[in-house]
Amino acid sequence: MTRVGARRPKGPPGSACQPPHHRERVFAGVDAAELPRVAAVAARRPEPTAEDTYLDGLRALVNGLVEAG
Repeated sequence: MTRVGARRPKGPPGSACQPPHHRERVFAGVDAAELPRVAAVAARRPEPTAEDTYLDGLRALVNGLVEAG
């Protein structure tokens, strides 16, 4: 049972304080023979996702919609 609003310990995902995110579990089990390109980037996947780019993407989306008129 999960309590809504339950406090989770602070810490980076995958640390002793936080369970790994779904992405970490998925990328950890990638079969290089079956998905070679995904396996090649799986080791460095945390690099591009470590930085928060939500606002940049949202701005680009809104600007594109405004320009499209």
